[in-house]
Amino acid sequence: MASIQEPAVTELTELSKRLPTLGNFLQQRGNSPLVYVCVRNDVDEEREALAKAWRVFSGILDGFSLLTEDQVPKVCELVQIRTGNSPDLSLKFYSEGGWVRSQARNSDSRRKWEERTAKLPHKLLRYFDVVASGDARCRNDLGNRIQYSVKMFRHGAESDVFGIEYLSKFSALEGLVCGPARNNKQALLKQGCGCCFAKAREPSKATWDGFGTCAAWQAIKPTPSILKTFLAPRRSNAR
Repeated sequence: MASIQEPAVTELTELSKRLPTLGNFLQQRGNSPLVYVCVRNDVDEEREALAKAWRVFSGILDGFSLLTEDQVPKVCELVQIRTGNSPDLSLKFYSEGGWVRSQARNSDSRRKWEERTAKLPHKLLRYFDVVASGDARCRNDLGNRIQYSVKMFRHGAESDVFGIEYLSKFSALEGLVCGPARNNKQALLKQGCGCCFAKAREPSKATWDGFGTCAAWQAIKPTPSILKTFLAPRRSNAR
């Protein structure tokens, strides 16, 4: 590891005119110093070398996070690769993982999913009414639970890390289904989530422990369509 001195920074700035990703990274850094990390590998394939180098670098970042807490260094995806004793370097962008969208091959399945997606905004109108109105009747246990669950879902959707997204969205689902329960959550999840996948079946009051009498429940009934939003993966993780 070494600091990048001014002549090299100037070269990177010139290079960024042709590489927008590098340009965005340099703009975000402000006056923060730039550090160059070099990792030497002895492997047969470039892909394996990049993955191994990233694991080393990622471990270094993990350690820095213990020292800097909320100021974890930002990483530029630009990689310089030198093979063997070659005097030349190649420039590439490397990312540990990415996201791809996938669609069902079965046209009937795809049609049903599109119909579900088209209906979801209408079902969520009552939720937006609740959060926008500030109605005191909705400031209760269930109303707060629904709003916090949706907030956790958003945090998961905003995350670039698959594991964090999964934990955040599962926390959203758990809060919505289990509520304040401390015990027997597995049974509650099985029972509650089972309603989501039961064909053309609405959750019963018994399933949701009498929530139907709550004002917030009347405003936002967690139907199978809404709950499937918490369960359905929006993307597939690609490595």
